[in-house]
Amino acid sequence: YQDYAYTQVDTKVQSKLVAGFSYNGQTIPCDATAQANLTSEVTAMVAGIVTYPVVWDLGGGNSLSLVDQPSLVAFAQAMKGFIQTTYASGVSAKASIKSAMMSAAVKTAYESF
Repeated sequence: YQDYAYTQVDTKVQSKLVAGFSYNGQTIPCDATAQANLTSEVTAMVAGIVTYPVVWDLGGGNSLSLVDQPSLVAFAQAMKGFIQTTYASGVSAKASIKSAMMSAAVKTAYESF
């Protein structure tokens, strides 16, 4: 499951980073440091093991507050809820989790991100 989730989110994050983030009217350059920092944060959120950070360090003196990315927060929260519910119900087979991952709430949040 983690491999699957990481692949899905990493692909989405990388596509976002290609265009750059708009922050305070500026486009933040998407260098390797920004990609590494953002990808690791999102991967951690998908795993449901961290509290959402208030600000991401994007490198080069740039930072991105979660309030600027509400759709990302919604996606992470939906994923975390889904993961907790799935594990609580005793479903652990990767195939089952993979097929159930795109439940309505998660799918909507993911597509909005």
